[in-house]
Amino acid sequence: MVDKTGFQIFQFPDGVNWGDGKIAFLIVAVAAQKDEHINVLSGIAGLLDDEVKTMILGRITDKAEFVAEFNRE
Repeated sequence: MVDKTGFQIFQFPDGVNWGDGKIAFLIVAVAAQKDEHINVLSGIAGLLDDEVKTMILGRITDKAEFVAEFNRE
């Protein structure tokens, strides 16, 4: 049971094997009550659709810098 809807971003600057020869640098996990995951995913979809921004986020090694870049529009 989920007490509160939210998400976590896992970031791997060196990448992690995601199967079939794919490498993941950012992985998003969502925990949601009922169908609230739709709002969470739509809220971050624009960000993750920006290939340049996701490449930058995937390679940042400083947490504060990551958060600042994540929140930058």
